[in-house]
This record gives sequence, structure tokens and C-alpha cells, in this order.
Amino acid sequence: LAGIERAVERLCHAAADAPPGPLLPAVRAQRHYLGRLLDGRLTLGQRRRLLAAAGWLSVVLARLYFEAGDRDAAEASREAALRLARQAGNAELVAWVHEAGAWWALVDGRLREAIRLSRAGQDRAPPASAAAVQLALHEAQAWRQLGDPDEAAGALRQAALLRGMLPGGPPARGQVE
Repeated sequence: LAGIERAVERLCHAAADAPPGPLLPAVRAQRHYLGRLLDGRLTLGQRRRLLAAAGWLSVVLARLYFEAGDRDAAEASREAALRLARQAGNAELVAWVHEAGAWWALVDGRLREAIRLSRAGQDRAPPASAAAVQLALHEAQAWRQLGDPDEAAGALRQAALLRGMLPGGPPARGQVE
């Protein structure tokens, strides 16, 4: 399991900086492998860890498909990631699944949906997490684009408060000015 989790982590990091084309086959293959493992006999702890690993890979697949322009595959992978995250009981993963949806809604100009997904993700995110910070930033950006500076400022204050709780984690992407 530790080796699988390291492989998943490597793929997650690689997906942050690489174009989707070359990574899609590797991520799909690893996700398929995890699916086969989940069909086997496992302890509850092993099952949860594998469900979480499969969920992380599903989020990565969703992002890669979105970047490649395949919205249907992206949304199907995001929905799979949400199911896996819930089955694994992984609040951080649930939050990142909502973050992906909120980001896509922002990109598409669906600002009210971006706010709804951002808030839903913040409600589920561990408070001292990069996901919570990123979701608050997405919410602020949506409010700003809707022309509501008071709501945007409130979301930015929330992001700053949450960022102050981080133990030196990665900086959030897409910051609002």
C-alpha cells in the first residue's frame, strides 16, 4: 500500500506541471490497477487507503481530461472521485473534488455554481488545508466577477485566515488581487 500511495503521489505531482496527453495513459493504467485491487479481499483499513488512492487518481484524471478539452470524461472522473472520497471517508479529497468543479465553473463563467461548489467544498474541507484556502479564493474570484466587492472581500479574509492555519503547505493557485 505504501508503494501504491507513493506512485499515486508521484502521478499527482507530475500532473501539476505536465501536459495531459502523455500522462493520461499512465494515470488511467494506475487507476485500473487500483480497481482490480479493490475487487480483492482487503481489510477495512486497506480498502479505505485504496479507495482514497483511487479517488486521488480520479481527481487527477478529471483535471487532465478537462485540460485536454474532454468535459464529459472530466465530469465523469470528478463524479467517480467524489464517490470514492466519500467511501474512503476522506474529507480533504472531497474538498479537492469540489475545488475542481468550482475551478471549472469559474473557467466557464458559471459564477453562481462556482460559489456554490466553493462553499460546499469549504464546508467539507479540513480547516487547516490548502483545499480550504483554494476554495475560499475561488469564491472570492467569483464574487469579484459578479461585481460584489463586499462578498469578495469576505471570502478573501476567510482565505487569509485559513492560509494562516496552514503548516507551511503549498501556496494556493489563482489568487485574487
